[in-house]
Amino acid sequence: MTLVDLYRLTLERLQVAAAGESDEPEDVQGVAERYPLLYDMLLTKGLVAWGLTADVPAYAAQPLIDMLAYMCAGTFGKDPALFAAQGALDLPTLSIAERQLRMQLAKHVIPSRMRVEYF
Repeated sequence: MTLVDLYRLTLERLQVAAAGESDEPEDVQGVAERYPLLYDMLLTKGLVAWGLTADVPAYAAQPLIDMLAYMCAGTFGKDPALFAAQGALDLPTLSIAERQLRMQLAKHVIPSRMRVEYF
């Protein structure tokens, strides 16, 4: 998914734009400004496996839409609490989007045995 598609679908999730409707440049800019912040937070947690300007992998598209919607809700006059369970980061209980990303990235982890040293 391209970043432009990500921004458009985030606006649809926020119900700022309807499907098939052209987006206002200011609205797209508002979402586009938040994406690097979200990317940095996910990078810090080890939850990204793509570049900042690269297309978003299919498995990460919906979680990122939900996370961006949560981050942008206040900007568009929406209550962020409505989007928290779906897309917030750092909740005591992981949001659905964060769990989805963690599960997808865990598939690529190769477990290896550790040698235990006894003293």
